[in-house]
Amino acid sequence: MSEQQPDVRLTYHQQLDRLLRRRALMTAGSIGVLLLVALVVFLSSLVMVMRASLVDPIQEDAVVVLHLIANEIPLSLLTEPLDEQQEQLEKVEQSLRRVMTETEIRNLLLARRASDGSYNAVVERSQPPGEPLRVYEGVPVELPFQPEQWPDQVWIGDLLSVREEDGSAREYLPVYLVMRDESGQVVGTLGIESPLGEMDAILDQMQAVVVMLALIIILIAVLVGWWVMHRTMQAMRAFLLPVDNILSDDFSFRYPVHGTPLERSLFEIVNLAAERLEEKFKTLERQVEEARQALERRAGYLAATAQVGRVASSIFSVEELLEESAQLIARYFGFYHVGLFLVDESRTWAVLKAASSEGGKRMLARKHRLQLGQGVVGYAAQTGRPRIASDVDVDIVWVPNPDLPETRSEMAVPMSVRGNVIGVLDVQSTEPSAFTAEDVATLRVLAGQLAVAIENARLFRESQVALAEARALQMGEMLRGWQRWRQHLYGYHYDATETRPITTPLEGMSASTTGLELERTTNTITAPLVWGGFVIGYIRITREPSRPWTAEEIRLVEAAVADVSQALENARLLEEIRERARVERAVSNVATRLQPLLEPELILKETIRQLGATLEIDYAMIEVSPEKGAEAAPAEAAGDDEGGVES
Repeated sequence: MSEQQPDVRLTYHQQLDRLLRRRALMTAGSIGVLLLVALVVFLSSLVMVMRASLVDPIQEDAVVVLHLIANEIPLSLLTEPLDEQQEQLEKVEQSLRRVMTETEIRNLLLARRASDGSYNAVVERSQPPGEPLRVYEGVPVELPFQPEQWPDQVWIGDLLSVREEDGSAREYLPVYLVMRDESGQVVGTLGIESPLGEMDAILDQMQAVVVMLALIIILIAVLVGWWVMHRTMQAMRAFLLPVDNILSDDFSFRYPVHGTPLERSLFEIVNLAAERLEEKFKTLERQVEEARQALERRAGYLAATAQVGRVASSIFSVEELLEESAQLIARYFGFYHVGLFLVDESRTWAVLKAASSEGGKRMLARKHRLQLGQGVVGYAAQTGRPRIASDVDVDIVWVPNPDLPETRSEMAVPMSVRGNVIGVLDVQSTEPSAFTAEDVATLRVLAGQLAVAIENARLFRESQVALAEARALQMGEMLRGWQRWRQHLYGYHYDATETRPITTPLEGMSASTTGLELERTTNTITAPLVWGGFVIGYIRITREPSRPWTAEEIRLVEAAVADVSQALENARLLEEIRERARVERAVSNVATRLQPLLEPELILKETIRQLGATLEIDYAMIEVSPEKGAEAAPAEAAGDDEGGVES
């Protein structure tokens, strides 16, 4: 064990102790907060219950007092003018002074309903009782409810918090009595505000109790947290064995089992955890090794796919492509046998074209083939779907092959292009169930690549054939054009004094001469005129042997030959274009002359005359002589005449 490892474990223990203390304090604080919240919720519920229990009797007393006051107020105060009821107002004032002296009422309001639905104050009386009664006439007031819409006689509102002159805040309970006449119509309201002094005192006492309980709960939480911290640290120190094993890279150490039964049980659990950790570590090492092998296998698959792609892009021969691909797949995947089949033109047989094994070579020698639908390969070729025989001994589709006796599992993957199966990739292994899902996916990609490469090779071969045919046609057309030129002139000869035409071919010229030649004995340069890969003529230059040709002069001749070849071909093409233009103009002129004519005799006469004049011939004849019983061609059936020209 190195010197740094014990220090690491010691640091770990110290950090763990510090963390446990912090967590213990956090636990204590959390417990205190939870208890405090629970206390607040409990006391709030208790306050609500007590408030309800205190408010109910106050409400009942307020309703009784309200009815007593209402009995002292005649209904005429709400239905008749006030200036005619001074005596009644004095009696009401005496009654209200007596009632408000005997009961705790902060404010009293008597309001009458006007014709427009609003309410006006009639009598208002406030504490202290010594103040005079205030009478209003026509002063509007706002009520906290709508008496016309209230079905009951008594309306009790929410508590009102009012700040008194001494600065204290007190709560009052508003209670209103809806007053109706004999017909049930609302004529006014009588309202009072009753103080809740007793309840306020009780709530003040409860607040003091809440503060004391909160302090006690916080103290208890701190003590509990401190106790939990010590107990937790003692228990956690026993579970440091797995961490020590990890830090020391030694999973074999175990704690000795001793002490009390609880401690023995704890040590046994810790040792069991260390054993589990050691097993997990070994399992992890095994999984890492398996993952490494799988990664290497996947890398091989990718390399095989890339290599097949490079081969497919560089080889344009189908036979060479199939042979090289079969060997690559066998080498990268390690299969017992790899075979590549192609479907014939009749789409009846899948013919083996390439193989990697010795048995496959023998199969190629005897031209092995399978009918579509026969065996694993025939099934894939016919249906266009991969077919796997995981165990060939029990597979009903698999067909045995004497050249491959060690096969235990086989997979055939179709090679398709645009939905058309053109072949099958067949792989075989000496192990049963040898093909994984990754093998299937990779081989399907390879089969797709091979199918595209085979199709490209076929198209390349067809394009080469078409190109050769086109070049042959082009060469024939060019040779015919130059032959027409040579009917009149073979070339020119220059002898330092004059230039004379050549009427016979030069001797010693051969179509196989495609490069510049220097005859040193005669000091003669012969250079072919080449255009488009075809030799269209030659230049022969001779001078005295005493003046040999230099390299610069030879390059000058080569450059001149290239320019001459291009100029001659351009001139020939220009002449052909002019000739075709002349013919087209002649045909157009004849057609223009014939277009206004309608009578057959005039058409025939003008036709023969125009042809004779245009072609500059000595004799011409045109005759109409249809054969009896002959069927007319489509053009003749449409009304065209048959004619001939003889010269």
